[in-house]
Amino acid sequence: MLGMDTLREAATVHDCGRLVPFIGSGMSVPVCRSWQGMLAELESLAGTAGAGDPATRAERALERLRLGRGLPTSDIVGRVLLDNGPQEPPRKNRALAGLPWPLVLSTNYDDLYPAAVHQRELATRRLGRPRTNETERREPVVRVVGRSPIDCHRVLTSLRHPTPPLLWAMQGYLGGQALIRPSSDQRPVAYQDWASPGALESLKALRRQIVVGHAEYRRVALRSEGFRRAFSEVFRSRALLFLGSGLADRYLLDLFSQVIELYGPTSHPHFAIAVRGELDVEFLRRHFGIWVHEISTYDDLPDAITSLRPRGSRPYRRFAFSVTSRQLNVVTAPLPEQLTLSQCVVLSGGGSTGGLRLSDWSRDYLCRTGLVTGEPEFVRLNPDSFIWRLRTPRANPHTPLVLAARARLDPASPRGRQLRPMAPAAYAKPTTREAKGRLWRDVRLTRFALREAMEVARAAGKAEVLSAILASGSLRTTTPSYHLIEMVRAWADAGVTDGVDLTIHTIDDVAVSDLRSGRIDVERLLPATDESGATGTIEYWLEIIEPDATISRILMMDTPSGPVQEVLDRLGIDGDSWVLSVEPAPCLDWEPWRLPDIDPELTLERLGVLHGSTVRVSKVEATDTRVATGHPAASAQP
Repeated sequence: MLGMDTLREAATVHDCGRLVPFIGSGMSVPVCRSWQGMLAELESLAGTAGAGDPATRAERALERLRLGRGLPTSDIVGRVLLDNGPQEPPRKNRALAGLPWPLVLSTNYDDLYPAAVHQRELATRRLGRPRTNETERREPVVRVVGRSPIDCHRVLTSLRHPTPPLLWAMQGYLGGQALIRPSSDQRPVAYQDWASPGALESLKALRRQIVVGHAEYRRVALRSEGFRRAFSEVFRSRALLFLGSGLADRYLLDLFSQVIELYGPTSHPHFAIAVRGELDVEFLRRHFGIWVHEISTYDDLPDAITSLRPRGSRPYRRFAFSVTSRQLNVVTAPLPEQLTLSQCVVLSGGGSTGGLRLSDWSRDYLCRTGLVTGEPEFVRLNPDSFIWRLRTPRANPHTPLVLAARARLDPASPRGRQLRPMAPAAYAKPTTREAKGRLWRDVRLTRFALREAMEVARAAGKAEVLSAILASGSLRTTTPSYHLIEMVRAWADAGVTDGVDLTIHTIDDVAVSDLRSGRIDVERLLPATDESGATGTIEYWLEIIEPDATISRILMMDTPSGPVQEVLDRLGIDGDSWVLSVEPAPCLDWEPWRLPDIDPELTLERLGVLHGSTVRVSKVEATDTRVATGHPAASAQP
């Protein structure tokens, strides 16, 4: 009963967005060797005796191989890690990849988990449709970060803002162990070779961070105060879920002990899933606040992980805010099926250059609520409008108003160049010139679409707008969380929608997790005052990457309508060899901006800087195409 309760508690914490997996070597078996198997292979390769403390034995074998044969640690690990060559990720990695995780901690060196996540994404419409180009398909879904100061800062950012998924490789990262199927009819290929070369270039730095053996890892951790402090923050602000990790190892328990001695016991439990009898359950619970769910064998681990996903409908949560006469609600529940005459419903629409396309869910919703009895017919308000209105057989101004927002716009059109400008290199790409709607979706258009919908609702005399998250379908480059943030910012624009309340409904797992964990702080997005007419400020991170690969990371707070050039001028950034990129990219086919191409009137919000974005400024030679393409992972540090 205790084990079942523990797992149920872990599922509850996961539903709140505060559970962080901590994976160890057991998650990679049988593709990779266990720690004991690696140790035996190390000693066999080094020709050392296998007796005494395992940590001492590993250090002795490594020293023999490094000093006697001149092998770097990464090469040594590469020779002893795999048990029988690269393979597809095992079922437990696939189970873990089946749930959304903003952050995963790992003491492993392999790429099995990132490959499993990428394989899952290849089955989605975003990466699986025929027109998706190969560059998008190969872009790694999970960013791998290490112990460097800048990577530790990125880990801490993931606790406070929506970010791309991160794997924190705490003992370094090798990669090259996973196979992946680019499509169902293709044979498996090495993930390391198939994924984007620009992204994998950054992994060279992580190979230099590889440590083997508990004593070596303990020394590295003790010498890196930034790493210890970052881990302390994660340990204290999140509930860790240990999967296949060696909780019997002294160096891990020493690291936990340091945090507890400095800051006291955590105010929340941690969890572990382990084979019965493998761990001292009472000792871990009493001294480290780790509650263990015991399973019979590790064959049961995938099902235990899968059980963390909420079953049935989760209880909804309402986040309510007000500004003068207007009310904002963010509700983690579907759109209601009982509507009043004073309400307006806004659905998210798609479609290419011509008509409007609704999802199957939206069509079913219109039928369930009785708003239509057959095929819904929407009419665009005008040729430049983002909004389409439902045409009903019985035109009656006293019925609920139904709108569909299609936040799409040709990037090459005059209006597109104004609202969603792109760098000259992006307009020159064949995909941009030839696209027929696929590249028209852009997170920057979310604000304009919602504001227009609310203006239409106000003109129709409606008091409340009920909306799904707009423009967050499969053809996007950001998570729905960023679209939700942009909707909140649009509502907060003073004077635009006076007298009209807004309720945003979402059931997206990532957005719900970000809301419940505080990574989306709705109140922080609202303006500090209503009388000024200001739209508030946005927080974003500025990373400056110098020619020697030195990276500085600065938290910025600016008015979204402020010019980009003013930000650069304040920091003294000037010269033709700088390029500027944004993560997450606001749209497909994004290309970085060279500083000479940045118009003085280009603002942060028109550039695509969102609340929580990372803006990277890199100084590179013109021949360095890797960084010049603005690839997020090209900013690796040594």
